[in-house]
Amino acid sequence: MNRILVTLLLAMATAITALADFTEDQSRFTEACRAYEKGDYLTATSGFQALIESGSGTAAVHFNLANTHFKQDKLGLAVQHYLKCIDLHPADRDARANLEYVRSVIQQGTPPRPPILGQLLSTFTLNTWTIAASLATSLWLLLTLACQINPTLKETLSMIRPILAFLAVLLLATSVTAQIQRNLDKSAVITVKTIDARFGPIEESAMAFTLRDGIEIEVLRVHFGWSLVREIGQREGWLPTASIQPIGRQARLLTASE
Repeated sequence: MNRILVTLLLAMATAITALADFTEDQSRFTEACRAYEKGDYLTATSGFQALIESGSGTAAVHFNLANTHFKQDKLGLAVQHYLKCIDLHPADRDARANLEYVRSVIQQGTPPRPPILGQLLSTFTLNTWTIAASLATSLWLLLTLACQINPTLKETLSMIRPILAFLAVLLLATSVTAQIQRNLDKSAVITVKTIDARFGPIEESAMAFTLRDGIEIEVLRVHFGWSLVREIGQREGWLPTASIQPIGRQARLLTASE
């Protein structure tokens, strides 16, 4: 009896703490939004960034932070957080529209287009693809088990089971592909006004080309505070790692290691 009481008290304490944290996050989010509406973008940025650092970086937080960065003409950071918002909530049309507009400003009307496969996989989150595959597989297993228990169901389900099996395999393959693509994603974005890409990972190396704020790149590797990157035109050069922000998961791992 005492163990049950202790368990209930712990559960209540956890629920109360979670509710308090949620209420505090909502209050901080509201304050940041009010600061944005007043044009106090520095305060708004600090508020939204604090929520992300505390682990409360929802799609709405990233969307509003992206808007705040755009208002401050920080296009690269705006791109980064619009993409994060879309990653968390692929159906967010406002985020997609804003991202398209910012990219058109950066690329002078010709924003980069992701591959068709990437567009398909980004239609839903990785969790959604995984859940759908799990549900289809579980349903197929249940029907198969039902047929084993009651053989008379085999004829009734003769058309449904193959279709369901195909759907389960397709969704599973899509889920695995989405996971692989996420793990291999090396995308990043320039977050300084302009930066010279160099032929080598030292300041004295000759300049190869210049990149500006908001240009999306691919991180190939890092070396003692420098990153070898490739831009849309397939040009490669070395940049100080501090001048870029990762978008993809793999880029984050690359820029975090030497």
